[in-house]
Amino acid sequence: MISSEPTAPQSIQVTRSFEDFTQNLEYLEHELNGHVHEACQKLRRWNGFCGGVEVMLRTKDFKYYAIEAKLPNPTNGDQEVRMAASRLLKSLYRPNFIYRSTGVTLKYLSYGQMQQSLFEEIKPHDDKLSHLVDELEAKFGKGIIKTGM
Repeated sequence: MISSEPTAPQSIQVTRSFEDFTQNLEYLEHELNGHVHEACQKLRRWNGFCGGVEVMLRTKDFKYYAIEAKLPNPTNGDQEVRMAASRLLKSLYRPNFIYRSTGVTLKYLSYGQMQQSLFEEIKPHDDKLSHLVDELEAKFGKGIIKTGM
């Protein structure tokens, strides 16, 4: 059966190529932070949470490298995802490679009520600060607020 109703995504990915190739880790991290914000914003629009993050790097010669990690608690907050993505980027990064793009994928998505484990308490983190940033960007435009790391 064909439905015109949009369905929640199973993962959310944001990636873009750079204008110029780079070896600069700070530049890679800056770009990745923008991708994290955009991906988390999409996730919050669906009232969802992610349980894992994958970071990718593509080299000048199109070689693809990726690494992922599960999060301790599902979240839709930029800060938690940004911290995990930064750790992954630093473990994936090689200073002698020249990169053309980076990206992030939010994985293990859940929506609404979450299945609780019998053995451990799962507390999804619905980040109020990130929701506030979303509201301000909707009112005043993208990039009105910058976060430091």
